[in-house]
Amino acid sequence: MEKINVENIEKELKQVKSGERVKCIYCGEDIHISKFAGVSKKGLFCNSFFCLLELIKENEQEKGGKKK
Repeated sequence: MEKINVENIEKELKQVKSGERVKCIYCGEDIHISKFAGVSKKGLFCNSFFCLLELIKENEQEKGGKKK
């Protein structure tokens, strides 16, 4: 059985917690910016199903407005 190094796990958790965060534009939940390397911080959304639905709804409304 592999021995788990608790000290390394604690260090990794501290790094993740201290990472730069932004708020989801739909629900306000904190998002670790490290998940979005090279992406503008403005307008990010979390991976919640409901936030994704909001994004889809906005995109559909924009497409509908452009066709008219």
